[in-house]
Amino acid sequence: MAATSRKLLAGALGGALGSVAMKAMVHVCDPDSFGLSSKTDAKAARAVFGSGLEEKRAERIGAAIHYVFGIATGAAYAAVTGKYPALRAARGAAFGAGLWLIADELAVTVTRLENARAASARSHASALAAHVFYGLIVDGCSENAG
Repeated sequence: MAATSRKLLAGALGGALGSVAMKAMVHVCDPDSFGLSSKTDAKAARAVFGSGLEEKRAERIGAAIHYVFGIATGAAYAAVTGKYPALRAARGAAFGAGLWLIADELAVTVTRLENARAASARSHASALAAHVFYGLIVDGCSENAG
C-alpha cells in the first residue's frame, strides 16, 4: 500500500476513533454540549432527510452524519499534514480547535441547528475540549502512517 493511502487510511481511522471518543466524552461530561448533543444530531438529520423522522431514528442518523464528517476531516487532516507538516501544530490540538470554530460554532449557528447565544459558556467550552481531544487522536493515528 502506498504511503499516501496508508496516511489517508490512518487519518480516517483517527477520525472514526476521535469521533467516537468525542461523543463518549460529551455523553459523560456534558450531554447538552453545544453542537454535539443528540438533539442537534436529530435536527441535522431532519435538515438532510426531512422532518418526518422519528426522534430516536433522527438522533442515530444525525450521529452517523457526525461520524462520517469526522472520518472525512480526519482523512483530510492526514493528507494535508503529509504535505505541510507545519500544520501539525500542537499535535492536532490546533486542528481540533479550528474544527470546533468552523464546524461547530459557525456552521451549527448559521444553519440554525442551535443558538450560540442561548448556550452556556460551559457548553461551548465542553464542545471545544471535545474537539481538541478529537484533533489529538487524529494526529496520533496519522503521525507515523506515511
